This record gives sequence, C-alpha cells and structure tokens, in this order.
Amino acid sequence: NCVSYSKEGGLLVSGSDDRSLMVWHPLEHSHLATIETPHTGNIFSAKFMPHSSNRLVVSSAADGRVVVSDISRGVAIKAGNPTHSGSCYKVRVEESQPSLILSCGEDGFLQAHDIRAGGEAPKVLYSARNAKAPPSTGAGDEGGWGSSRKTVCALDINPVQSHIVSLGGSDGVTRTLDLRMGSSQLE
Repeated sequence: NCVSYSKEGGLLVSGSDDRSLMVWHPLEHSHLATIETPHTGNIFSAKFMPHSSNRLVVSSAADGRVVVSDISRGVAIKAGNPTHSGSCYKVRVEESQPSLILSCGEDGFLQAHDIRAGGEAPKVLYSARNAKAPPSTGAGDEGGWGSSRKTVCALDINPVQSHIVSLGGSDGVTRTLDLRMGSSQLE
C-alpha cells in the first residue's frame, strides 16, 4: 500500500494489508527488518522520522491510528488510541520539527501529533467539514460535496517553507494552508 525512501535514499520502508512494516536495502535487494505493528487495519502510509538515523518510522492505517516504531528494536514505541474516525491515510514529518507528525484522514481532519506530549490528544489544524465548496464546474455534485462526508486523503509539507501544507480531498480540490495562520486557507 505504501513505500517511502529514507532521506539519503539508502533504505526503503513498506507497509501493507498485513499490518507490518518492512525495511529494505533496495540497491542490494535485501530485506533488513520486519516490524509487527499494533495497527488493526491496512497500513496506508509510512515515513522515516527525520533526525533518527533511520531508526524510527511513523505509520498510519485504516484503524485511524498514528504509530511510531523503532526499527532497531523491531517494536512500536508510540501507539495510542485511534485519533481519526475512520482511516488515517497519510502521515508526514517536517525536517525541522521531527517530533511533530501531521496526519490526515477519512474524517476530514488534518491533525498535529506531538510525540513528546505523552498521551495528549492531537491538535486539529484543519477540518474539511468547514471548507469552502470548490467552484462549480457544471458537472453536478463534484466529489461528494452534497454529502456530509468530506475526506482528506493526501498531504504534503512544502520542503522550503515548512509552514505551508497542501491537502487533497474527496472534493477533487487541492487546498494550501499556512499553518502560522491557523486553519486559514490560502486564496
């Protein structure tokens, strides 16, 4: 379901329906480790954590959870209760703030998880439920705007301006947010 290279490109992490993470040395065609995660649903996203010497991986899954695993020990080290209602589709970690994990999901939320905060609930940075409807294309109900369910299924952080985050959702519109301005959408 997902693959992601380490920053320097020497390692690859993969996650799939069996709820495990596998770490590979792709250029040598070798498998280095398997981590059995506490996820109870298919893994949709996995990323190496910055400044962890490729030791830590964050993952998200259909169970709505964000999990941090230690490759060297082969275990999950941070695995709280589900924070998304439904699937958690993507996780991203910004290089200059390696303890802050962003996640998005089926519930339409962009959440910030501070792994230093212990059991503290993640902060909701954006809700698709409050988003402005996209301009009409005349093609009818684009991407489910007539329904109450609006998902956020894609997420990325601008590598040059880390306060800029872009989201993609069920409405087919890409939204760009400036996190310094709360959940304000850039126009």
